[in-house]
Order: sequence, then C-alpha cells, then structure tokens
Amino acid sequence: MARAIVIRRDKTLVERDLDGLQDMQSIVEGYIEAVRLLDGSTMWVNEEYRLGQFGADDFNSIASDVAGLGGRPDLMLSGIFGDVFITGPGTPKGDETDVTDQARDWVRRVAREAGGVWA
Repeated sequence: MARAIVIRRDKTLVERDLDGLQDMQSIVEGYIEAVRLLDGSTMWVNEEYRLGQFGADDFNSIASDVAGLGGRPDLMLSGIFGDVFITGPGTPKGDETDVTDQARDWVRRVAREAGGVWA
C-alpha cells in the first residue's frame, strides 16, 4: 500500500503505511471519500462528514487548512470533520501512491502554526 499522513482532529499527526481498505476506513471511522488536492494528492475523509454526522468537537482545523492550501478553499470554508489521511495521486489502475512532498509541506506548515504534534 501507500505511505500516508494521518491528520487527527486532536491535532496529532502520524506518517505511516496503509494496510488495505479496512485500515483506511478505520482511520476515518467509516466509509471513505476522496478529495483531490491541487498537486494531485488525495485527502481521504469520512463520506458522512458533509451530511452533518459530526459535531463541533469533531472539527479538524489542520485538515481544513491543508485543504485550503491544496486548492480546495471550499472545504476550508465549510470545514472538514473527523480524522483524515493524505496519499499521493492514484495510478491508472486505481492504486494510491505515497504522499507527495508538496502535501507533506502543506501539512507541516499548517501543523506548525496550529500547534500540531507529530506522534
């Protein structure tokens, strides 16, 4: 599988290898939805966050700001809820690739300003 950065709503971050679909779903605590970013990276979110299934305590400020830097100001403004992870662009066969250096830089920049902690 691919190397990803997990961004938790409690502002902890971890870079790790993914181990299949069940592992991906366990990170977001449900079904996953792909959100494409400017550099081709994918931010994977819980598909139900847009349906109002999460409360204010579930707001993920780091992921929301990273989405904004990644060319998705719509998501920055509406906010991202729950834990997410970022991988690189998908391959033509549908496989994910390792998180890009650009996305890693976005996460580091936002985490530094927001008081994120790398686990």
